[in-house]
Amino acid sequence: MASVFYGGEAELNLFTAGEPHPSMLQYAREQAQVFSGYIQRTGNQFAQGVVDAYQAFYSDEAIHRARVGISRVKSYFQEDRVVALTSIYDIQQASPVMQRYIMAEPTIAKMYDQGRCEGYGYENPFPNQYGADNYNYRRAMNGMVQMLPSNEDQPDGSWKVEIYIEELMEGDRELILPEQAAIAHTWKTVKYALANSLYDPTSKSGEML
Repeated sequence: MASVFYGGEAELNLFTAGEPHPSMLQYAREQAQVFSGYIQRTGNQFAQGVVDAYQAFYSDEAIHRARVGISRVKSYFQEDRVVALTSIYDIQQASPVMQRYIMAEPTIAKMYDQGRCEGYGYENPFPNQYGADNYNYRRAMNGMVQMLPSNEDQPDGSWKVEIYIEELMEGDRELILPEQAAIAHTWKTVKYALANSLYDPTSKSGEML
């Protein structure tokens, strides 16, 4: 089976050469400004062409597309198992089993039901079920220690453990602690991405929310 990837020249340059170091980006910006300031005295049209070419190569969008492409290639070599995903790009290319648990994260689950994220094109078997009402959430959180927010009736360091005793779906097994910890870490990455990025963590093509 062949894997085909599409993109423009900027994505190809970044994909093959790698993402430039921040100091290199800063140097390139300074040089572009100095150079374009000089040639503007001889031709504004040519100067704008230089600036446009620089922006096409080093723009945030081009770098984002390159990162998506690299993560997509990496995903073809990963096993379909529960692992901790530590970046929005890895989450966007999550394996099917990790998609299942990512889509059980309450914030993402609500956004998907409201049509506000792609959700990998996931067919949700538990629509409008969030948190402990969601079967996949219960599987991930069964027996896990959950720290509780402090308030007048609840001192710092309070926690709870919930045990869900239920019949498992066909083909399922109880998750082991390292797998549950990996899912919990991935959920933190998802929530961080939602709070700090304009991109959809459940979009395989890296689209914006």
